[in-house]
Amino acid sequence: MVVTLGKFSSLVLYLTVYTLSALFLYIASCSSRKKNKFIIGAIAILLPCILAGFRYGVGVDFLNYKHLYETYSGMTFAEYLNYEHITEISAYFFSKIAALFNFPQLFFILYAFFIYAPVAKIIMEREGKGETFFLALFFLLGSFSTGLNIMRQVAAASILLYSLKYITDRNLKKFVFAVVIAAVFHVSAIIILPLYFIWNKRDKFSIFQFKSWLIIAAYFVFALNLPLLLRLLGDRVDGSGTIQTQGRNLSILL
Repeated sequence: MVVTLGKFSSLVLYLTVYTLSALFLYIASCSSRKKNKFIIGAIAILLPCILAGFRYGVGVDFLNYKHLYETYSGMTFAEYLNYEHITEISAYFFSKIAALFNFPQLFFILYAFFIYAPVAKIIMEREGKGETFFLALFFLLGSFSTGLNIMRQVAAASILLYSLKYITDRNLKKFVFAVVIAAVFHVSAIIILPLYFIWNKRDKFSIFQFKSWLIIAAYFVFALNLPLLLRLLGDRVDGSGTIQTQGRNLSILL
């Protein structure tokens, strides 16, 4: 059964859920007991994710993701690889998990979870607890809501955002592992790999350093050759900048 809400009712519902989520995240961040922190934090994360899972027909890409679920859920993994020839296997596994429970909404809930959970963990780990509520609400009203249109890309970006801690900690194994996980959602995640090698504990990143100017120059080269690089990532990604198809989200997040 699909329940249709008016614009005002939808606005009130989203604001209520987002506000409660941000409030619970603040309470969790202030808790000194690990068990309470985990339970309250889980509630904070799941609230907007469940809302994202039960929305229907919202955004320009909803029907495309619905089609992915319907297509992939009936395939074997070998059939999927033969069908797609890509490494972004998150859609396939989320489809199979949702189909296993006969719960299509779980497909969207899982994507929403990987969009919000890494950012929520970053916010909770900050020393300044006073800003937790506002940071969470700011993210939910912005990147989370708009990111539901390009779930795979934004989930990858959220994971990469969390992976930045492994750069400053100089933990290459965990950084590469996080990038690989992000690439399972969207292959463009590999673009972040060189960042590890321009940062270290001793001098960090400075605009006055030679290597900083080098990376700026590299980005100019990257921008000038963007069409070529997109083609190397695959026809589907390249099409994001060229195909004029109605009803298809052509956004790409770098």
